[in-house]
Amino acid sequence: MRVIMLGVALVVVFAAPNAGAQRPYDGQILMVSAGNRVRIGVTDSVHLSPYGSPSQRLIGIVQSITPDTLYLEVIEGTYPSAIPRELIRGVELSLGPPSRRATAREWGIAGGVYLGLAMMRRTPHRSGFQNAMIGTAVGSALGVLYGLVHPREPWRVAWLPE
Repeated sequence: MRVIMLGVALVVVFAAPNAGAQRPYDGQILMVSAGNRVRIGVTDSVHLSPYGSPSQRLIGIVQSITPDTLYLEVIEGTYPSAIPRELIRGVELSLGPPSRRATAREWGIAGGVYLGLAMMRRTPHRSGFQNAMIGTAVGSALGVLYGLVHPREPWRVAWLPE
């Protein structure tokens, strides 16, 4: 039993992705060009909450970029929507299609850590370590299943050319 628990703990620790946010900036600036799939934040005129700025997110393919407007094809086969640059609050570039494998790994690690820590208390039948290992195994399995069912598309902040 201890060997299995140790094996699960080692898999969770070594399967963790590297901490990309902790790395120094690599100097690579992503620029948006025609044909890229982007997600943009656009200022909206309707206030849904008095606490935040009104905005909505649009996902589509960039058709063209002019000095004052971005033309975005939001629905395939329709005419592109003209979005003035002063309404754009942020631009993110898609890094590719959703990956079930990467999403399953991320959710599996998060689920294992969370449930492992949540179940660390001692019970009359098992020690805290045994409970943590069981929680880690169950949380990892649930996280992997969730990640396989709900793949997530990777995005990265990008810039519009001047």
